Amino acid sequence: MLKRIVTFFAAMLLISGCSTMQTSAHKPLIGDWKSTTSNATIHFDERRVSGSDGCNRYGSSYTTSGDTLMISDKMMSTMMMCEEVKMKKADQFRQSLLETKHYRNDGNKLLLLNGSGALLGEFTLIPKIP
Repeated sequence: MLKRIVTFFAAMLLISGCSTMQTSAHKPLIGDWKSTTSNATIHFDERRVSGSDGCNRYGSSYTTSGDTLMISDKMMSTMMMCEEVKMKKADQFRQSLLETKHYRNDGNKLLLLNGSGALLGEFTLIPKIP
């Protein structure tokens, strides 16, 4: 009898663990995102990432798998001159994109994280205007 109870609870834990894994799936990145701390934007389509770093336009390819996000270091960028402070922020933003290894997306907020899980950037979804 005790063996049946233990087996039952083990099965329940296994089933609940599987359902948790299914509901924690990462939402697609596709869409337009705005930084919560700067004028930088990110646009993800099915294969490319692009946007504004607050001074210049940029673009690159990216890949995802689970919560992993890898943005190619083959990034192109326009070469506009901006104020020195804006240029430094823009350079830091593009560097943070290249350091991104993971992401979290709840559908309205996107967090970019480095390999250690440290926050590199926080973005909000820009709603589509019909």
